Amino acid sequence: IWHRGKRMKHVSKILAFLVVNAAGFMSVPLCFILVTKLGLLTMPREDLELEAFKTQFMHGTYMTWLACAVFSVAYFFIKGKERLFFLWAPLVVPVSYGLYVLFTRFSS
Repeated sequence: IWHRGKRMKHVSKILAFLVVNAAGFMSVPLCFILVTKLGLLTMPREDLELEAFKTQFMHGTYMTWLACAVFSVAYFFIKGKERLFFLWAPLVVPVSYGLYVLFTRFSS
């Protein structure tokens, strides 16, 4: 039987893992909305540019998030402060990649 404190520690780890991964997944469209609302990006007008946008930004950022989400499982197995890198990677890395793609490829 688990002690109540130990159980809460495990629940809080799982909750942190789920929240950070969900926030990382939602950061892709939020990043795009923020950049367009601030007027830092104009949507591509031509079909070819729109396809490049979908491929490079949307698909690329989601694949980056997926890879980071898989690696974030290591958060449960690594001891020490290094594990926080794995916890926060699904949020920080896709946002960084997405902003990089938006500003280098599609900025106005």
